[in-house]
Amino acid sequence: MAVYHGNNGVVKIGSDVVAEVQNWEYNEADVALLELTSMGDTAATYQNSGCVSGEGSVECVLDEDDTAQTAVAAGATASLKLYAEGTAVDDFEYSGTVAVESLSRGTSKDGWPTFKFTFKGKLTRAAVSA
Repeated sequence: MAVYHGNNGVVKIGSDVVAEVQNWEYNEADVALLELTSMGDTAATYQNSGCVSGEGSVECVLDEDDTAQTAVAAGATASLKLYAEGTAVDDFEYSGTVAVESLSRGTSKDGWPTFKFTFKGKLTRAAVSA
């Protein structure tokens, strides 16, 4: 099992690396999982719909000078790449075009200002190539 530290993670919008990323998350789910359980059954059974959806979020320290952060807009699409272990050849990336659902910026008196966006769209897992 390959083990790596989260500080190797990278996020790209298009070809631009997003600055100051603190965490990212990506989830996949069946869009319309059907329950087939009948009366008298002692365990639930399900049928996959065959249609998978993806969604996730990216959180960063706000950097108003970062072109990747400033390029993200709610209601727009973005070419997104997520890396958990780095961007070296044969590391894995999750990539695709996503719809940016929402974005937020904020700060607190005892923390860094934050930038967060959520997205929807299925990403493809593949090895990074040269």
